[in-house]
Amino acid sequence: MATRRAREVLDALEDLFLREGFGQLKLSDVATRAKCSRRTLYQLAPSKDELVVLVVDRVLQRLGAGARDAAQREERRIDQLRTYLNTVAAGFQRASLAFSRDVDAHPATRRVFAAHTAYSVTLMESIVVAGIRDGEFRNVHPGFTAQVLSDGITSVLDPEFLERSQLTLSAALAELGNLVAYGLIREPAGVSYNT
Repeated sequence: MATRRAREVLDALEDLFLREGFGQLKLSDVATRAKCSRRTLYQLAPSKDELVVLVVDRVLQRLGAGARDAAQREERRIDQLRTYLNTVAAGFQRASLAFSRDVDAHPATRRVFAAHTAYSVTLMESIVVAGIRDGEFRNVHPGFTAQVLSDGITSVLDPEFLERSQLTLSAALAELGNLVAYGLIREPAGVSYNT
């Protein structure tokens, strides 16, 4: 069902789920809030769980593709990395703590996030490798850097972390991006930050 109406309904569901979460919503509530029939929802997916996975995967695919394309327009590797992370962070500005809690409590959406995170980390690792090769980044271990990125993304997806830090998902991703990007920048000649 790739009609214009289906896209409108999916857009409405994305907005609803990001702003309010999805765990407490019944399918009838979802239909009412999306201004569509339950039949329309069943044409998109055979169950609420599968509908949630469809919507979350759609969000992540769009954000990932947009961030990748934005990063590729940058020349410097540091700008590619910052742009990628900042674009993803901006895409999650609507994401509420309720959304993060619901993702955490829903095994299928956790798996979807894990798959997209793995792809993102691979892409960022390739940027780090290119930055080291070009002399723009310090000579860090790309695999370790990628693992730190993966662990950092996993942490910012944790609703308890978000609540403790009083950060939104978007703000936490932006902070992670700044931390990693500034840690990679090559030291100016004659300057060393090592003790």
